Amino acid sequence: VFDAPATAGGVSAIWPRVYLLTMGATYPGEQDTAVVILRHAAIPLAMQDSLWAKYNFGEMFDVKPGGTPATANPYAVISGLPIPGLGISELLKSGVLIGVCNAALTVYSGAAAKKMNMDADAVKKEWIAGLYPGIQVVPSGVMAVGRAQELGCSYCFAG
Repeated sequence: VFDAPATAGGVSAIWPRVYLLTMGATYPGEQDTAVVILRHAAIPLAMQDSLWAKYNFGEMFDVKPGGTPATANPYAVISGLPIPGLGISELLKSGVLIGVCNAALTVYSGAAAKKMNMDADAVKKEWIAGLYPGIQVVPSGVMAVGRAQELGCSYCFAG
């Protein structure tokens, strides 16, 4: 389980692929699964571009590739590295399990709603509707990380 409390340059959208590729190369024939829990300030990695633009996630979560706040999710598909299948949407396509923290969604969507003079419940619903298909909302990120470990996952800090 990759515990991602921050965007951290998108490492939580890279390390699970590295893990799966190296496990497959080192232990051929064994099955392995990666789980990513996006919590706290990593929650925008779970969201599609339309939300990044509307809610200015680049500024809100300090995601500034090249020094400019991102207006689209720069971690949806990551290129430029000599490793295939990087990025949140690419991980989902390959069966990586991804959860996003409901507590963080509530706190950050509420803050965004207040700043933009919008209804907090409506903003949270919009954020959940704008998650990449296949991402699961978990009650809390810390609970999900702990539960994954109880079920046999090894822990890896990713953020």
